[in-house]
Amino acid sequence: EDLTPTPSSAAGGHTFISGRHVSIFPNAELLPDSKYWLHVSSEGVFKDLTGNPTMPFSTGSTWRIRTMGSGTRDLRPPEVVYAGRIVWQAPLAQGYLYFTEEVRAG
Repeated sequence: EDLTPTPSSAAGGHTFISGRHVSIFPNAELLPDSKYWLHVSSEGVFKDLTGNPTMPFSTGSTWRIRTMGSGTRDLRPPEVVYAGRIVWQAPLAQGYLYFTEEVRAG
């Protein structure tokens, strides 16, 4: 897929856009026990393929994350939040899984 890197004002981070998916990587450590959400204050930060701009928006009431407190142990297991492009070709399956947090094998 085509990944379009764009500058992000979030402390010099970067953003990748691929179709309907936007990945934002701030270049700053998130503070413990803090809430974060996406706030876009300008029209046209994103545009569709014909050039129609998005209006300013904030996800503060619909989507936000909260970081854990300093010294707090994470006791919640990761959860699958999205499974896409799953192709079954016995005996194998191929596709994408997105989790609520970073995961590793084993």
